[in-house]
Parts: sequence; C-alpha cells; structure tokens
Amino acid sequence: RRHLTVTLQDGQCWVEDHGSANGTFVNGTRLKPHTATRVLPEDQIALGQSGVRISVSPEAMMRREGTPPVP
Repeated sequence: RRHLTVTLQDGQCWVEDHGSANGTFVNGTRLKPHTATRVLPEDQIALGQSGVRISVSPEAMMRREGTPPVP
C-alpha cells in the first residue's frame, strides 16, 4: 500500500496523503487526503500514530556508497 507521496518540484517539497486510514500530519494537523501540501524544512511530518517522522532539508544530501537509496 502507499501511504503518501513526497514530491520535489522547483526546489519546493510537497506531500500528499493517499487516503490512509491513520492519516498524515504536518505540525500536528491532519492533511486532507489526495491534496498536495507544501512543507518547509522546519515542518514536522508524521505518518499516523506509527512514530515515523519525516524531515526535509534545503540542502542536497550525499549518501554513502553501499547504503540503499531513499525511496
């Protein structure tokens, strides 16, 4: 199943919840399903009550050789 999509477009980050049962929250506010929402580096993104949190950075990140790519 797909919970959400994270999109980078023109230097901006957008998240879209796919109608997940437990929701996606930005700074504690539940996102409206199927609506792209812009997020900023200081925003906190949570996937339901799972404890999974996502953060975005305006800086490109280098990954170490041998580590899996970020999906």
